[in-house]
Amino acid sequence: PLLLLDNFAHHGIHGKHMCSVFELMGPNLLDVIQHYEFKEKRMPLWLVKKITRDVLLGLVYLHERCKIIHTDLKPENIMIKLEPFEEEQLIEQLKNYKVKPISMKYLKNLQTSKNPKSKKKQEKKKLKKKKLQAQNSENKEENEEEESED
Repeated sequence: PLLLLDNFAHHGIHGKHMCSVFELMGPNLLDVIQHYEFKEKRMPLWLVKKITRDVLLGLVYLHERCKIIHTDLKPENIMIKLEPFEEEQLIEQLKNYKVKPISMKYLKNLQTSKNPKSKKKQEKKKLKKKKLQAQNSENKEENEEEESED
C-alpha cells in the first residue's frame, strides 16, 4: 500500500490542478527502462508483468473508486516504491545532489509572469511597426521633395 500524505488543489497560470503528496518513492518507470537499456539487457518478464499489473490495478482504483481519469499516463509518471533500506540509500544520494531546488520566490514570480514567447512577439511587432513608420515618413519626405522640385 502507498501512503497518501496530502491532497490539495493548486491554482496557477494554467488553471486548477489537483496535487497529491505521497510517501517517498524511488525512481520512475522511465529510469528503470533506461537502466536496463544502458546495461543492454531486457527487463525481466516477471518485473514487466508486476509493473503492468500494479499500474492497471491503480488505474481501476482511480477510475472506479475515485472517479478520476488519469490523462497523463507515461513512464515518467509511474513511480516505483522502494524497500525501507533502499529509501535510506536514496535519501543519502539526495543529500549529496548538486542541483539546488527552485526557491518558492522564483515559483511565485513564474506563476504571475506571462508567456515569455508572447512578450517577445509583442516586442517584435512594436519594432516592426516603428520601422514601417520610419520608412513611411522617409517616403513621404521624398515625395514632398519631388513635388516641390516639379
